Amino acid sequence: MIRTWPLFADLPPEAEALLLDMASRRTFSQHSFIFRQDEPLTYLHFVVRGKVKIHRVDISGKEQVVSFQQDGDMFPHIGIFREGNYPADAIAVTETEIILVSVDNFKKLMEAYPAISYNLHRVMEEKVIDLQKRLSEMIMNSANERVLLLLARLSNEHGRKDNQGRIVFTSRFTNMELANMIGTARETVNRCIAQLKAHGVLDVTSGGFFRIDPLLLEEELFKR
Repeated sequence: MIRTWPLFADLPPEAEALLLDMASRRTFSQHSFIFRQDEPLTYLHFVVRGKVKIHRVDISGKEQVVSFQQDGDMFPHIGIFREGNYPADAIAVTETEIILVSVDNFKKLMEAYPAISYNLHRVMEEKVIDLQKRLSEMIMNSANERVLLLLARLSNEHGRKDNQGRIVFTSRFTNMELANMIGTARETVNRCIAQLKAHGVLDVTSGGFFRIDPLLLEEELFKR
């Protein structure tokens, strides 16, 4: 299982055995904290199953959703090469199983298997590109455009195609969570989602998951 994750791709079975020997495994109940912002960063976390929200709360109580982590994801993405504290809170959105590896043990693992360092650089490069895109969107796009771009990004990260070619999300997102991911008001997201539903771009399954027509979503993006 672990060797199917991007960070451990193409590693021999003994590398997985060593990692599991170094690691501990914990299950966190829904809505429980995995770690809190500014606590000493001593462990790296890998999602075995479940969903984790990474977020920050400012002094006024406003939430900024940094990301959502799912099966096979590692977080946080700092702390390996310098000491510090966790940069945000991590909360289990659903019951979540986590593999925890101390930073010191992870460094030993990288020394034993240099391919992990190469894979880590690839993962970090993707994160940097994603952050650059988000910054560009914040500067250059309107709030409605940012909602559309967010839905497109989430459909790639948290979606699967159904037999009609639509993208069904595998994770539930509230309009408030969407708003907090792009720094806009919930009312803006509410209006945009309502318009997308009226145009047949998006609907919601009986289980509460977004379902998107990718071609119609692309048309909406090019209209802007």
